[in-house]
Amino acid sequence: MVKDKKRIVFALLGVCILATVLGLALYFGKKRTVSSQRAPIRMGVKSVDPVADSSDFVMLSDVDPDIKQEIRYDTTYNFMGKQMEGFDAPVAILTKESADALHKANEKLMRNGYCLKLYNAYCPKGTVDEMYRWSKDENHILNQKYFYPNLADKAAIFRDGYLSVNSAFSRGSTVAVTLVNLEDGKEVDMGSLFDYFDPVSFTNTADISAVQKDNRDYLEMIMKHCGFEHSGKVWWQFTLSDEPYPETYFEFSVDILTKEVYF
Repeated sequence: MVKDKKRIVFALLGVCILATVLGLALYFGKKRTVSSQRAPIRMGVKSVDPVADSSDFVMLSDVDPDIKQEIRYDTTYNFMGKQMEGFDAPVAILTKESADALHKANEKLMRNGYCLKLYNAYCPKGTVDEMYRWSKDENHILNQKYFYPNLADKAAIFRDGYLSVNSAFSRGSTVAVTLVNLEDGKEVDMGSLFDYFDPVSFTNTADISAVQKDNRDYLEMIMKHCGFEHSGKVWWQFTLSDEPYPETYFEFSVDILTKEVYF
């Protein structure tokens, strides 16, 4: 009788041990299966929409603080008469390649008593879209007398090629620049001002003086020597010839850039 009881106890104990082993095997097997289905962790990388990724852009002031900046689109002194959407700080940001090329151009100019002044660099696609909507609105002509006094229809700003719906500025390697005389701190006479929408601003106009043409030619010569080419129709617009994003129109806002590491 005692032997029978012992056999029963050992049998029950064996069943319990077997059940425990099977339970643990099932638990860890399931855990390994779930873990194997998880995406690998990528250190230092953040998944973002490419057109919203500013990681390859730099602040111009970090590359060359000697280049003067007057970011008009962050103010009310521009052709729209308002701070434009997408401009959250009065800073110039652009691709590192174009910033380095601008630095080289400015070094050459400073050796000859001049420096660059920049009005616009990267401009978000959304800002350009806002400009286009504004051009179709006949009611908003706040700064017409300063920027387009001879245009009866401001839709001509896009139609005549002063601005483009697919703007090179949204690709991050196009700039709007002029020259400043280091001796007196004044802008060099180019025959028209930045964003003055009139045929006199066209690069090939004949309606400027010989001195004004020489000034434009000098700016163009320096910019071309440092890797830029004229883009668009106006004298102030240059695009890096070997721009890194020739087909990408970015959408992130213009703001002070901070470099972060994501985990």
